This record gives sequence, structure tokens and C-alpha cells, in this order.
Amino acid sequence: MSHVAVVGNLARDRVDGGLPQPGGCPFFAAYALRAIERPGHILTRCADADRHLFEGPVAALGVPVTILRGERTSGFDHAYAGERRSTTVTEIGDAWTAADAEHLGPDVTMVHVAPLLRSDFPPEAVAALAAGARRISRDAEGLVRAAALFAMVQDV
Repeated sequence: MSHVAVVGNLARDRVDGGLPQPGGCPFFAAYALRAIERPGHILTRCADADRHLFEGPVAALGVPVTILRGERTSGFDHAYAGERRSTTVTEIGDAWTAADAEHLGPDVTMVHVAPLLRSDFPPEAVAALAAGARRISRDAEGLVRAAALFAMVQDV
């Protein structure tokens, strides 16, 4: 059976001015991997100061996870007015490097690359994640988001 890895930054989300909470594709993908009962692994990153937001909730899902040390945790404030949402980028997380791919096990045959912002995955990082004939899928949402603080800009 194929082994899937989801790779991307964790997000420190705040909704309507509330307390910070875990977010980002790696966090939510752990729910999906648990639900479908397929082998999977989460490879993610956040700053040490934010690890407490993620370690407990991610561990409780029972999906293997590797949380790499980061300098910055991606941050987003979401404000809702009915069904309309506005998002502010409060922190730009670390970009992934080719060396980060070394944290994937040899049994990983498929990698879902989940950028929150366009700057998360430079081409050399994606190439390293695809090494060894791994299949790659990409979360396109992050690819259209500029890596800039303040109101989120989608400019593609």
C-alpha cells in the first residue's frame, strides 16, 4: 500500500479575534488520514514558541507526525461577516528547503505539498520532495497567495 506524506507549514489561526488555534493543511490532513485509515505521515514546521498549540492536538489524532523546528509560524487572522471572510497574514512561515525532504521515510511514495503562501516551497524543495519517483500533488490555494503581511493578496 502506498504511503502518503503531507508536507507544509502549520498555521496559527485566529478567528474573529479569538484565541490562536491550530490550522494549515498538515493539521487538517491528519484528520483525513485518521478517518480513511490509510498509512500516512505529516511533515510540518512551526516555531518553538507555538509548538504547544500543535503537539497535543496532532498527537491526539494518532497519525505519525514530524514537527520540524522553525523560526516563524505562519499566522492568519480570519474575520467573518456572515458568509464573507477576510484574511490577514500576520506572520510568514519559513520556506522549505531541499534538505527537509530527508525527513521523509523510504516508504513514502506520494507527497502532498501544501503551501500556505507562494513562498513556502521554492522549486528546489519541491524537486527534493519528488526525488525517488515520488508522486507529487500540490495544494493550489497557497500558490496564488502573495507572501506579504497584512490583508491577504491573491494575485495570479
